[in-house]
Amino acid sequence: MPHTRHTIATVIDRHPRFRTELILWATCVHKTFPTSDFRRVVYFVDEAPAALTGWLEDRGFEWRLMAAPAPQSPHCNKLVPFLEQQSSDYVLVTDADLYFVANPVGLIADSAIQAAPNNHCNPPGHVFRDLFRHAGLEHAYKPGVSLMGGSSGHRETYLNNISAGIVCMPSATAASFAPTWLAKVRWLIENRGLLGPWAIHVDQVGFALAMAERNEQVLFFPPQTNIILHMLQTLDTAYAFHLTTGHIPHFSSRFLADGLLSDDGVSAPMKMAIGVLNESIAHAREEILRLPTTLASIEMFLNPAWRR
Repeated sequence: MPHTRHTIATVIDRHPRFRTELILWATCVHKTFPTSDFRRVVYFVDEAPAALTGWLEDRGFEWRLMAAPAPQSPHCNKLVPFLEQQSSDYVLVTDADLYFVANPVGLIADSAIQAAPNNHCNPPGHVFRDLFRHAGLEHAYKPGVSLMGGSSGHRETYLNNISAGIVCMPSATAASFAPTWLAKVRWLIENRGLLGPWAIHVDQVGFALAMAERNEQVLFFPPQTNIILHMLQTLDTAYAFHLTTGHIPHFSSRFLADGLLSDDGVSAPMKMAIGVLNESIAHAREEILRLPTTLASIEMFLNPAWRR
């Protein structure tokens, strides 16, 4: 395959929600990432529905069928593109519910591992201190701060704790980093009790442990590449909106009956970004209703009344 500057990828498993989100993710990527600079790849775990693969091919996307690298933690499926050798200089992997409205290529560094900052102190610093002690990395802890407080309002976390909604690194770095990340994930799965109520975050904690072992520091993307609904009224610039099913039910007033995002109370530049997103949402909804693989799951798509 021809060499390109970047690969952008997401990973989809069998859950029907991810298949509806894929339509919007791909719609946004198709509009935002030029094929001259980006390979656009969708990885399917265990099953690749023909209706979706055909739809992707028609829009210039590649696709792969892969096995889950850590079946006990579906969040870790995002490791798959980093584990595969890419014919590009950089690989950018995002969750399927991260929706781009502007090209972030100018934010990609030459040699760093990059990700978005941790949102809600998940998990807090004391959990990392305990993990490092058990993992033989006692002196690895360095303090950082999450964008917002966790359930207790506390914000201190490990310096390399991320939001795993967007992760980017040079392909050459991924060749050595991804196996270390996977090894830490598998160790965490075996020792999940150490994470307490934060056990779901195996993917990003495994990332942090891998960074600690390598004695490296993540270069954070600005939060505007991973905007969550909590931040909508406080920002002007938007590269991507992270509309997670964990957040949407708490912001029901932000979603109109047709699934579009309300722009009430936001700045003028943010209104424009939301307008770009809403154009993609409207188009994606038409496609979801047209495809038999996604039609039956339309009630899961950007619906505040649907809880995962």
